[in-house]
Amino acid sequence: MLFRSAVALVGLVWAFVHYVEVMTSEFAVTTSRLIFKVGLISRYTTELLLGKVESIGVQQGLMGRVLSYGDLTVTGTGGAREVFRRVRDPIGFRNHVQQASLGASSTRA
Repeated sequence: MLFRSAVALVGLVWAFVHYVEVMTSEFAVTTSRLIFKVGLISRYTTELLLGKVESIGVQQGLMGRVLSYGDLTVTGTGGAREVFRRVRDPIGFRNHVQQASLGASSTRA
């Protein structure tokens, strides 16, 4: 009985930690940049110029598809790769980046 309670408690703590991580992560697309901010207590922030992004990969497992979260892999020019885990609506984010990229390229032409 004690073992089951301990396992349930560990599971709840794990779920809570990942929930907080997902809820405190910020991802934004502007007309010229991608902005990523991850973390609550310790914060990781990075900004990429939209014109320097070569690809955005999305990886979702079954639970990610059901709950609408997944991992983003952003590849920039020069082979720089940034991986962001457990992103809310990663496909929607990728679509926003593609639209912003098309808008930025049409204003340059």
